Amino acid sequence: KSLSTTDYKSKRHLVKWQAESSHGPKIPYLGMPFMVIQRATYECRHGPLHEHSYSGSMSKKVACPAKAYVKKIVIFTDPAFRVEEKSQPRYKVVKNLKAAIARNENLSVSYRVYVKFPGVECHEGHGFDESDPVNPPSAVPKAD
Repeated sequence: KSLSTTDYKSKRHLVKWQAESSHGPKIPYLGMPFMVIQRATYECRHGPLHEHSYSGSMSKKVACPAKAYVKKIVIFTDPAFRVEEKSQPRYKVVKNLKAAIARNENLSVSYRVYVKFPGVECHEGHGFDESDPVNPPSAVPKAD
């Protein structure tokens, strides 16, 4: 999937201050509101075998459950939307931000991409060493 979108106005995205997920990347408290504008999940190249029309080809899939998770966010960096202390009320800031978006104001924003890669322990059915015929080493030349 392409992570090229920068559109936060066409859909109603939830305004957040931090994000914690059991499987996706965690986004810490930034002191500024943000919206998750795009999500993507990537399977290990040895992941589940999907229905395709590959006739007669051998698959290297071994049903590995490992996945990488990606979130692209837009951060509203205007000082009017900053809340430095977590304990400060944020509902007024969110209300003002939503109103500014509804009025199609030109807001100061920044984009970030957060990624959570699976650990080696999440992979199953294949190895990572040089003697593994399913996952050969990279083509980078070795130093003598």
